[in-house]
Amino acid sequence: SENGYMNLVVGISPDVPESQGVIDQIKHLMTEASRELFTATRKRAFFKQVKILLPKTWSMAYDQDLEGEFFEAAEIRVDNPNPVYSDAPYTVRGSGCGEPGSFIHFTPDFLAGNANPNGSVGAYGNVGKVAVHEWAKMRWGVFEEHGYPGDEQFPLFYFKTIFTPSG
Repeated sequence: SENGYMNLVVGISPDVPESQGVIDQIKHLMTEASRELFTATRKRAFFKQVKILLPKTWSMAYDQDLEGEFFEAAEIRVDNPNPVYSDAPYTVRGSGCGEPGSFIHFTPDFLAGNANPNGSVGAYGNVGKVAVHEWAKMRWGVFEEHGYPGDEQFPLFYFKTIFTPSG
């Protein structure tokens, strides 16, 4: 709507312990991501409306009931670490270039170390740029720019040994 992405849902897993800090870090993450997306697209796109879906097990008061929304359908998910990626953000993406992905995964520890509203920059760099990098993979089906150690589909680097007659 008017260049702004609407109804973007950030879902928090019921397995994540209740924390106001996680909510504040998500707000900071999405604010910085919107700013970076606006800059990267030359003022053509930004996040206009973001909803944070809290688990029903949390005792915090809800501003609004997100009827019909559930964690498994959220475009951005905050959940415990994945055994393969640990706390690194990742996107479950489509199989082909240009094919949108399913969702982006962040962990509470990633948010705590990288999405602090105090302005610090974590191990992954600018949190807004990290989020936009993942958004490009999820929304537009952009392929990964870098690999991961031990990952067969996206290795950290490629090499090919060529044998010639002289060795």
